[in-house]
Amino acid sequence: MGLLALLRKLKSQPDKDVRLLLLGLDNAGKTTLLKKLASEDISHITPTQGFNIKTVQSEGFRLNVWDIGGQRKIRPYWKNYFENTDVLIYVIDSSDKKRFEETGEVGVSWMLKSLPKKK
Repeated sequence: MGLLALLRKLKSQPDKDVRLLLLGLDNAGKTTLLKKLASEDISHITPTQGFNIKTVQSEGFRLNVWDIGGQRKIRPYWKNYFENTDVLIYVIDSSDKKRFEETGEVGVSWMLKSLPKKK
């Protein structure tokens, strides 16, 4: 199910919380995206040490957005955040061409191995 379809479905369930997980390499823009969703100032962003969590109320539903740090030492722990996640967004900095290969290796191969299997 795509993000828009999920959001449309949630409008019919106003008390439903949605857990949204932001992953990506360090400096990809995850915290900026989180702050924009929360309508916060983005002029002073610092690297995420661990994770940030914000709850964003939007048109009848609530998004619990988890921004997980993307440093190499933190990536092995990403799998611990998948449980009860409704939406996973993998953020890529399209202007950082030097890291395209790394983001592909981390994002595609690692996630395919780590995502929980459907029951």
